[in-house]
Amino acid sequence: MFEAIFLDREGTITRNAPNGNQPPGNGLIHGAASAIASLRGLGYKIIVVTNEPAIADGHYAEQDIVAGHAHLNHVIRRTRGATVDRFYYCPYEPAGRVKKYRKNHPWRKPNPGMLIAAKKDLQIDLSRSWVVGSGSIDVKAGVAAGARTILLDDKSSKHPVPHGTSSSNRFGADFIAPNLKEAVKVITQQRISESTDAPHTLTQPQQESLPNTNTPLTSTHINPNQPYPDQEPNQNPVGNRHPIATTEKTVQLSSFKHSESTKDNEHSHAIISPAARTLRQILQELRRQRSQPKEFSYPLAVALVLQLIAVVFALGAFIVAGTTDDQTFIRWMSGGTFVQLAVIAMLLFHRRL
Repeated sequence: MFEAIFLDREGTITRNAPNGNQPPGNGLIHGAASAIASLRGLGYKIIVVTNEPAIADGHYAEQDIVAGHAHLNHVIRRTRGATVDRFYYCPYEPAGRVKKYRKNHPWRKPNPGMLIAAKKDLQIDLSRSWVVGSGSIDVKAGVAAGARTILLDDKSSKHPVPHGTSSSNRFGADFIAPNLKEAVKVITQQRISESTDAPHTLTQPQQESLPNTNTPLTSTHINPNQPYPDQEPNQNPVGNRHPIATTEKTVQLSSFKHSESTKDNEHSHAIISPAARTLRQILQELRRQRSQPKEFSYPLAVALVLQLIAVVFALGAFIVAGTTDDQTFIRWMSGGTFVQLAVIAMLLFHRRL
């Protein structure tokens, strides 16, 4: 059984659309790709689970959502070299305009249908998995499936807060964090705590599992009339069917006999598993990111200085216009244009950081 991180899409890895009809491939939140790469480094599968009422309202077809998810995965891979293993979406909405999709469904959050389907498709251990999202339906779906939950709330305190403290809030989430990057810190700390509780557990990478190449891009819809929650969805998910799966297998080492020498015991405790080294590296990276300013960067400072120079060139061109020859005016304007292009280049480089 594998462990997974179930992510909502809008508000978690992409920005919320003003009218709720934004294509899924646009608006990646800053830091989301790095967070996904960190979670994959911990050995989790990354699974996106999202309601798509825009399909039921006729704004998009299912093919548009599948294409948008493929583009989103491409952006994440290009940015940080990480990928989402599987996308699940639910096109049904009881108040939808399209009759075909105007119904409730076990996959529609807060129902846990998509999580249960992923459990069956990818052999996920839900009790050791996490659901991270910005809405109550994400937390409720996670609780119903037996997973641990993190509610993203940008109005919460800067640091993650465990449920039950004075700063925690509704829906019964295990933790509350302001964004996905802070949620990664929670998961990392919990993973370290679990490793400490089980010192004789060694994680070893297993051969990468390959997806079934005979699986079509989109599968047949699950029968919407089947009973719920007494019966779980039993068909393949609707959505992108080209996961990139990486796995880890936990090998339980046999306990040492009391008759073994002290030297052998000390040597056994000196063994550091690959997972422990990965955790340490991720923690160091998180501390480094936390110590750096959130908004300021050297390209931004250079852009501000160049912008002032561009303004000077523009004023100079305005002053010499009509008082000197055309060549002088052209030189001032050319200089201002060149500096303005440099400003744009610095701003683009700042966004890439």
